[in-house]
Amino acid sequence: MRDGRPPVKEMIAGALLLLAGVLLLIPGFVTDAAGFLLLIPPLRRALAGLIASRLTARAEVRYTYRTRDTVIEGEIVAEDDTPAPRRLPGDDTTPWRRP
Repeated sequence: MRDGRPPVKEMIAGALLLLAGVLLLIPGFVTDAAGFLLLIPPLRRALAGLIASRLTARAEVRYTYRTRDTVIEGEIVAEDDTPAPRRLPGDDTTPWRRP
């Protein structure tokens, strides 16, 4: 954490330790063997490093760069939302009419 990077490898090692406990609780020779193998610290760290490298290789990192704060001064103008009056057909009071 002091390096400025998340402790991904350590979190995965902790999850593998939890998985080792679960595997030891499940009856069976294969699950006990896998659980005991995950209790060995060098093997657990190596497996955590492998999983972390696979996860970080597939992860997409996006950085957002913040620009300088810009203040735009202005005034708020409240617009009238009432609809324009409808003209009847034959009403020639338009300013767009040719003389």
